[in-house]
Amino acid sequence: MSLMRPKETKFNGGVIIIGSLLWEDKDGRGEWRRRYLKPVDERCPVPLRICYGRKSRTRECTYTMIFSNHRTTGVGQGCILKFLKSVVSFEAIKEQALQLARAEHIWRKEPPLLANEWGAVGLLLNPVFEREDNANAEMIRSQWTETFLQHSQQFDYSQYRIEDEDPMIDERGFLKIEWIAEMNDFHFLIGTPTVPDPKRPLNEKEIAQRMIVNDYRTYFDSNLKHGISTFQDEQILKWLTDLAPRSQ
Repeated sequence: MSLMRPKETKFNGGVIIIGSLLWEDKDGRGEWRRRYLKPVDERCPVPLRICYGRKSRTRECTYTMIFSNHRTTGVGQGCILKFLKSVVSFEAIKEQALQLARAEHIWRKEPPLLANEWGAVGLLLNPVFEREDNANAEMIRSQWTETFLQHSQQFDYSQYRIEDEDPMIDERGFLKIEWIAEMNDFHFLIGTPTVPDPKRPLNEKEIAQRMIVNDYRTYFDSNLKHGISTFQDEQILKWLTDLAPRSQ
């Protein structure tokens, strides 16, 4: 369904990125960025409340980044990549969201999904856009809710949290991330919260220990190299040094 604005009006959208979506090329991620997003060197840095919080089987059971509003989670740095094309219809938003979900491996085979038991694509609307263009904002809200529910499988929004924090996504697929000034060039953003594993805050020592024991630092080092960071990184690096096996 088209938005209600005249055809010449365009809306700006983007993807909130933390972790390997920015730098990894395998499994179609490089092609996804080239086809759907502005170049990586045009990214917009953005402060975000993120931490290491999910054990990843595909990364040697080390921990990967999650969005978190838990009281112990500090501010790190992610980024936003703008959609390659401006949006003039809801179908364009849907396509961007489904392709992001595919890049995140939320789905690989038909039917396409926006949410499953461990990860989801959520939508975040600019509150100024909602106030100043309520008709279009409500159109997007309504269409997104319908689409999200149609493309969800084994999704339980209550699992997307650490301990007693509010979930990072609601039952209709809207992100619970604070809208900040660095986002103001956009009418809306999409991003991928994941279910924490374990459901408690991780300390820097255990994050580092897992990398050492399993001999895998690619994810952590690549994030730092590409400007993706958490409030924990300095202490993680210290523990990586302190815990490293000593040469005999």
